[in-house]
Amino acid sequence: MASSGTHIRFALDLQERLGVTDETAYLSGALYPDSRYLTKVSRAQTHRDPDVPTDPFAPDLSDFQKGWATHVLYDDRAGNMLRDLFDIGDKKIEFESEAYFHVTAAKMIEDLRSVKVLGTDLEKLQKITVVDRPYQEPEDKIEAWYKLQRKVYVSPPASFDDYALVWEVAPWLPREQVQQEFDRQLQDQELIDTIHAMYDKALSSL
Repeated sequence: MASSGTHIRFALDLQERLGVTDETAYLSGALYPDSRYLTKVSRAQTHRDPDVPTDPFAPDLSDFQKGWATHVLYDDRAGNMLRDLFDIGDKKIEFESEAYFHVTAAKMIEDLRSVKVLGTDLEKLQKITVVDRPYQEPEDKIEAWYKLQRKVYVSPPASFDDYALVWEVAPWLPREQVQQEFDRQLQDQELIDTIHAMYDKALSSL
């Protein structure tokens, strides 16, 4: 569970260790799984299907698959920490639930930190393009997802409103409730510090 800036940060932090040779394919893989929002492929397929790469250090992965695996790995590590932080346990996180508001706001706070840490490396996100279609999704839908990410991150987001384009393509998501929770979390420095620490915990565990 993370936003795109954090996924790019995590992928870049692991890139050298993974021996990546095609950075474009790698970073495109890192943002591929959430293209499901536009392709309508299920999250189970892009994140939990038996054929999904979950270990970026596994042998014989393409650079695209390595990137994909960093996404799934970080979602798993961060997801567990967010569930613990907000006492969610194993419950399903529904779109209209308090758990969803908590987790989505926290992901955005984490992402604001990630793009700041990335600095000029955030520009590498502009390279992403359609490299693979693991479930034979329409190419234009995956490209539309990548284009959205390129637009959102053309400059580092610095506030909730800087993610406005994301909410526009997913109008069914509860923007108002998430923004209220985001504003509340911003008033809690201890919580912010805990959210920021999740990334280092996830990275240091590898």
